Amino acid sequence: MRFPIFVVICLGLAGCGHQPLGAGGVPVGAGCPALKTYTIERQAKLSAELKACGPACRSLAGALADYYVLRRQVRACHTAGS
Repeated sequence: MRFPIFVVICLGLAGCGHQPLGAGGVPVGAGCPALKTYTIERQAKLSAELKACGPACRSLAGALADYYVLRRQVRACHTAGS
C-alpha cells in the first residue's frame, strides 16, 4: 500500500521541476538571454550591405530597427541583474 502512494507523490513532485517556456523556447524566469557581440568590422560590413540594398530592403531595415531595440532591452536586463 505504501509503494503506490510513494509513486504518486514522486510523480507529483517531478512535475514541479518543469519550467514553462516563453518566447524563443527560453524558460520563463531564466534571467537575461546571452547577447551575441559583433566586431566593428562586421557591423560596418552589415551597414554597407544594407545601404547598398537601397529601398528594396525597407522591410529588412524595419526588422533591424526592432532588433536594435531588443538588443538594448537585453543590455538593460543584464545591467539590472548585476
